[in-house]
Formats: sequence, C-alpha cells, structure tokens
Amino acid sequence: MEASYPVKKGQNPPNPGPTPPSPAKPSTVCDEYYTCSAGTTCCCLFEYGNFCFAWGCCPIESATC
Repeated sequence: MEASYPVKKGQNPPNPGPTPPSPAKPSTVCDEYYTCSAGTTCCCLFEYGNFCFAWGCCPIESATC
C-alpha cells in the first residue's frame, strides 16, 4: 500500500488581517480623588475614623490589605 496525499487545486484563502487590540481595563477607583491602575487593589495606608487620608496600590487584584 502506498500513502496518498491531497493535491492543491485552488488559491489560498485571503489573509484575515491583524486582530484588533483588546480593550484596556478600567482603573480601580479608591475614592473620588485617587485611583490605582487596572489589576491592582486600593489599600488605605492612613485611616482616621471612617476616612482614608492616604491610599496605596497593592499589585495583586482583589487583595486583602
């Protein structure tokens, strides 16, 4: 028995072109004055009462500060 291989009889299909870029993730909002970049977690560094006076950004998404 001999192997059989397909024979091309037409042209190649057209190139679909480059894929569009994925949309950017929105920033993480800590409060009305401070945000962290996407994929990070806002952590209050200095809290007095129920108000945060200084924010920090933890590089882990959904982290516990």
